[in-house]
Amino acid sequence: MNFLDFPEVLPEPAESEKPAVENPEPEAPEVEEPEEPEEAKSVPIEYDRHTLVKMIEDAREKMELLREYWLASQPLTYAKYSMQRQAYEMLLRAHDAEEERDNG
Repeated sequence: MNFLDFPEVLPEPAESEKPAVENPEPEAPEVEEPEEPEEAKSVPIEYDRHTLVKMIEDAREKMELLREYWLASQPLTYAKYSMQRQAYEMLLRAHDAEEERDNG
């Protein structure tokens, strides 16, 4: 049996072994963050066509690079990124359809 098996009987460290606490950091006062108006919370993010195309290309490249690893080791991660890419593509199609309707 070892004295480490009984933590309640461990010897107290000598004063010279105790870590010295110099100027502990004072706790930061709690600051209330101002609440955003309800309108600001519900405004969706808008992406222009160029940004969406770049996001789709980046997602495709990432999926091509990591596809085999994700399918073998992390299928949920693969599904997540696959759905993300599909969502970007759907948003781009929606933007294109809206643009055609406005211009057509």
